[in-house]
Amino acid sequence: MQLFVFGSCCDQAMFEGEPFCPVCERQRDEHRREKEAAAQSTATFAAGRERLAALARRRVAPAHELTGHGVLERRTLARYPARREVFRLFGIYLPESQAQELLKEVHKFKWITAEKAGEDVWQKQAPENPFAAAAREWAQRYLHAFLEWITHSTREAACRSAHAT
Repeated sequence: MQLFVFGSCCDQAMFEGEPFCPVCERQRDEHRREKEAAAQSTATFAAGRERLAALARRRVAPAHELTGHGVLERRTLARYPARREVFRLFGIYLPESQAQELLKEVHKFKWITAEKAGEDVWQKQAPENPFAAAAREWAQRYLHAFLEWITHSTREAACRSAHAT
């Protein structure tokens, strides 16, 4: 069963695990910014680790509380959470605002389906991850139309801004 029909070069590239589309290079700038942010986080973490070690040596706080790992992980994971979740579920990259909209639609679909059935059908179908099961079903029914809607609304916004200037 194929979950998604490739509609563009970007879809094919993202499903093959490419960080950006090699044909149109649509996500190249965002990929570059993420790599730069990761490099900066690594440098910041190394400098922070030295400061934390100095605090531990001076016994300002217990060493196990000064590892710094939790802060860095939370900060890294807090960036673009919807975009990361959409990629994990569907294997496609979307800007954060569009990814948030997509996840709202999946949540609405999951809730409406459960209300119609009178029980949480997704919990029965996939007790380990009911949201992923609902997302797969939603993708089969509505993902193509949602992506067309995004493309159309993005083009309209670009046209409006071009005519405004």
